[in-house]
Amino acid sequence: ATRMNDTFSLGGNSTKCERCQGNEKSHEGAGFCATLNCTDGEAAYNNTCYVCPYNTFAKSGDTNCTKCPSTKVSNLRASKCEVTCESGKRVKNHGCITCPKNTFSLGGDSIKCERCQDNEKSDEEAGSCVTDRGSGSCSPGIRDELRGICESGKKIENHSFATRMNDTFSLGGNSTKCERCQGNEKSHEGAGFCATLNCTDGEAAYNHTCNVRPYNTFAKSGDTNCTKCPSTKVSNLKASKCE
Repeated sequence: ATRMNDTFSLGGNSTKCERCQGNEKSHEGAGFCATLNCTDGEAAYNNTCYVCPYNTFAKSGDTNCTKCPSTKVSNLRASKCEVTCESGKRVKNHGCITCPKNTFSLGGDSIKCERCQDNEKSDEEAGSCVTDRGSGSCSPGIRDELRGICESGKKIENHSFATRMNDTFSLGGNSTKCERCQGNEKSHEGAGFCATLNCTDGEAAYNHTCNVRPYNTFAKSGDTNCTKCPSTKVSNLKASKCE
């Protein structure tokens, strides 16, 4: 009896046709099996050369396609996995995804988008972060896109300009922090400096306010606290001395 495809027999008194290996092949009537001549990107199994699908690879002679790591990709009939991400993108699940705003990636085999510094900015799909030192600035009391160096009285926060709070100040530039005024000083929103409170006699400057002194205490202009009268003396409200 003639043997079937992909089986063989040495003849003689053989009563059985042996099956070829998965990476071998034979024709009807053959006395041996020949190794399949599969090329790179093909896997030899089930007696046939199969093209490896996307995100897998195989070398010539392999009997199966190997899956690429999640950080790499491949095309059809690939002999290896590669990274093809462009600048501004990172690898995820065998593909490249765009980095979001205010992050960046150099591409290649990067699996993470790095976050820009607070005083920097980037657009979507960016390969780097930049600080634009152009003519743009912030409008008082609002946050604006990072278009220029902060004005005096503003700080950089979350990639935008933020106007500082009352009783704090900032010299601007690339400052990311508003400094707090001293207790005997005061500032208004958007200020680049603190001014000493102009408290009169009988008032003490603390907590950024001129406070009227209570009975039996006194203060001179510029004092930051009230002084208690001796037990032998008294004072009225807003007194500069005890009598």
